Amino acid sequence: MTRETTLQKDLKIYGDDADEFIIAFGKEFNVDISQFRIQDYFESEGDPVALSVLRFFGKKKPPFKPITLGDLERAVIKGKLE
Repeated sequence: MTRETTLQKDLKIYGDDADEFIIAFGKEFNVDISQFRIQDYFESEGDPVALSVLRFFGKKKPPFKPITLGDLERAVIKGKLE
């Protein structure tokens, strides 16, 4: 793993696991996560059938911002994840 390792794409963290991870990260490292918009960074677990139907009708899933281990390191130093 490197600072460029992404949580969602590389480590396969998404949905409820992402919520739990970010909350635990904030507590463990005393990082303020109150302004972090998790839905901008992580795909929800969702219903794969419903997602397939939406894609069939042209509804593309929104692009997610990547969050990396380097971002988490900077958040620890800064004391907040935004």
